Amino acid sequence: MILLALACAPHLRYEPVAFEVPALHLDHAVLTSAVMKQLERGRIRSIERPSELGDSPVPGAQVASLSDAELYAVLAASGRWSRGAELDLLVPAADGPTPTTIWVDLEGGVRVASGTQPLQAPLPPAHVDELLWQAEIAESYDLDGFSGTWTLIELGYVVMALDRLTPEELAAMTGVHFARVAQSPRRAAEMARYEPSELPPRLEVYDAAFEEFGHGFVGPLDHPVPTPVMTVLHECGHVIVDRPLRETYDAFRMALEASEGMVDGQAFASAYDRAQEIERCYRQLGSTGPVLDQFVAIRGKTRGPTSYGWRSRHHEAFAEAFALHHLDPDALRRVMPAVSEWFDRDQHVSTGDFGGGCLRR
Repeated sequence: MILLALACAPHLRYEPVAFEVPALHLDHAVLTSAVMKQLERGRIRSIERPSELGDSPVPGAQVASLSDAELYAVLAASGRWSRGAELDLLVPAADGPTPTTIWVDLEGGVRVASGTQPLQAPLPPAHVDELLWQAEIAESYDLDGFSGTWTLIELGYVVMALDRLTPEELAAMTGVHFARVAQSPRRAAEMARYEPSELPPRLEVYDAAFEEFGHGFVGPLDHPVPTPVMTVLHECGHVIVDRPLRETYDAFRMALEASEGMVDGQAFASAYDRAQEIERCYRQLGSTGPVLDQFVAIRGKTRGPTSYGWRSRHHEAFAEAFALHHLDPDALRRVMPAVSEWFDRDQHVSTGDFGGGCLRR
């Protein structure tokens, strides 16, 4: 957890759980005493529990009323690194992991709650044939297809992600190829990567996306979702934000190919001029495109939605926000309300004229 401590001022964010949550070996009295000490030292300013009637303060005398999972979550997020964070933990217990969410404000006050719903599991088809299911998924979602060795569970995570997308978002996924690769050639810890320059566009998912994810979840307590689904949705966000550039470039390539081999001089000149016109439109879109440009304008100087999204380029912030929009909109609304509203209005799929008029001719 110390690795999450950044040399920056605390800011509101959603923090995907990227550390191991060890099994509880302490009894309730010991956990209660440890939390009381953190309150006395000021490392925790206050504790509240959300309810249908609003947040209820938990004074020192009532700390013992918290469950073991809630006490553990409070201890896990009692360091200064957690100021402003929301974490979804799967706290190990004898009867199975307990989904527990903790929200920490910028002054160290915490809200904590645990749920009883099990982690949502992907549902493989009755025929349990990986290759057949790959073909069925590709046909259902109009994908280019799959390559590499996918397990039924991994394919299930892909389906869970795709099922979250709207029809307009799914249209942007048309023709994308999903590749299962053991390890990223760039970084061993990289979980997935979208490569738009490939033909067809290629979305690679690595072993790291499915390893050591069982310590956290994404989403509300009454519908906890496995974190690999967020990884896939993150990459879908890259596909969608890249769509204007990809469509315009594909139109340029097709127009240029159409001009090749023409023997009629006038027809060749017309086709070549068309290709050049589309190329100018492509260059006008810039290196980011209209969707990301509008996201950056709406985002402003707001940090978030995650530490990864804040530290990295705007592309990563968009992808993290896109995934949260579909899996935990309340978390996105907490840290980036203007961006959340922008997604709610579907402006990320209706942002202007992608090709500057070129693609409509």
